[in-house]
Amino acid sequence: MADEKKSFVIYESWATMLANIPEEQAGQIIKAICCRKLGIEYEIEDQMAAGFFKMIVPQLDKDAEKYAETVEKRKEAIHKRWNKEQKNKDELENGTGVMQNDTSELQMNTVSDSVSVSDSNNKIPTESMNVNYQEIVDSYHELCPDLPKVTKLSDARRKAIRARLRTYSVEDLEKAFAMVEASDFLRGKNGRNWSATFDWILKDTNLAKILDGNYNNRDRPVQRSDITDDLAEAPTSSQEDIDRIARAMRKRGAY
Repeated sequence: MADEKKSFVIYESWATMLANIPEEQAGQIIKAICCRKLGIEYEIEDQMAAGFFKMIVPQLDKDAEKYAETVEKRKEAIHKRWNKEQKNKDELENGTGVMQNDTSELQMNTVSDSVSVSDSNNKIPTESMNVNYQEIVDSYHELCPDLPKVTKLSDARRKAIRARLRTYSVEDLEKAFAMVEASDFLRGKNGRNWSATFDWILKDTNLAKILDGNYNNRDRPVQRSDITDDLAEAPTSSQEDIDRIARAMRKRGAY
């Protein structure tokens, strides 16, 4: 249970439809998502709601698999680092080696820095901790699939991550990534053919504005008939279909 993710992603396209279908149907879908997360059997009675839920199941499973893979990679990295540190400690105690601050194997992705990082529970900041730079980049790729990829973890990017973690927690950065992905403007729908990047997000002023909600989408009225028609037109059950439906709704000015 400790390795299970304590949250799940609600995509913008899901929110578009959930927010604008009848409450009874939306409630059944939300309950079905929660029950699936908890491993509880639940059958949706409404046909349209059942069809929508069937479409989002593949993405839920895909997200869960990706998280499981990430957990395994982190476990391997921690195990390798522990073994190396234990070896250094044994060598130092035996007078056959010198204690090292970093391991060469993890040096590229994890470096010990003096930073002040507080968690979501407002615990006392820890002044010396390991910064897992690759974990931040992986979270960006996972939460912002529509934005340009980070192909190289440069020194400048490590410096930017380290600087932001003096003020924000890792959870804050992940929240910002999710908010960027949910923002039409930051994903390129702004008439200027421009979209946010990893480097742009990590700038101090930009990150603050993102978390303040300055780039959140504005609510617009929706016609329920539009949602019903779009669901009926979906030929297959996939996240791509949900995205297509949501885009069609926006073109109609529904959201």
